[in-house]
Amino acid sequence: MLFISALTQFGVHEEECACGHVDDYLALVPKTERIALEKLRKIIKAAAPGTTEAISYKIPIFNLHGHPLVGFGASRNRCSFYVMSSSMIPKLARARAGELRGYDARGATIHFRLTSRSRPRL
Repeated sequence: MLFISALTQFGVHEEECACGHVDDYLALVPKTERIALEKLRKIIKAAAPGTTEAISYKIPIFNLHGHPLVGFGASRNRCSFYVMSSSMIPKLARARAGELRGYDARGATIHFRLTSRSRPRL
């Protein structure tokens, strides 16, 4: 599975990828990526109060009213933000030309590199 292979890039063995909580997932991610994801986690919680956290598809997912809203993940030198709500995808598409300029946004996913000098602000 894609998300398992992302963690194995960090030297995490597949059997260690059975995370039960978002904190377990973040503990397996290197410091640079973990700091970015913890910041993103705070942004999500502030923007969507009432979300609950879960691990689904081997990544952290934030559910709102029992439905997946967004998720995130890490791989070597980049993190990804996943839009899980079909109602959010058209908004994401409209934001690509403006707010998301500088991000690698495809489909329902936004990738952001952590090593670039010109990395966009979260």
